Amino acid sequence: MALVFFVVYSTTDKSLDPWVSRESNNPCIMDSFYDSHDLWHLGASFGLMILAMVVNTMSKPCRECYLVYLANAKKAVAKEKERFSSKAPAPEQAVSDV
Repeated sequence: MALVFFVVYSTTDKSLDPWVSRESNNPCIMDSFYDSHDLWHLGASFGLMILAMVVNTMSKPCRECYLVYLANAKKAVAKEKERFSSKAPAPEQAVSDV
């Protein structure tokens, strides 16, 4: 698709000298300001933005998976707190050992 766009709507002839090529440029397409190459850059920038948004969206877990993760994390934290508190010495013992 890009090859067809650049071949059919070519704005310049790169084999010519710059001053000759500039004279043979295609007319502007949109609002008498943008040529086809400018529109190509606009389309490419929108495509890259949408690609970044899709990658960002796909990298996030779904809501259900996130809620399951939070529930499991809360259970794991509670288990570790319980395990840590059962191993910790009583405050009186810790002070008397010093």
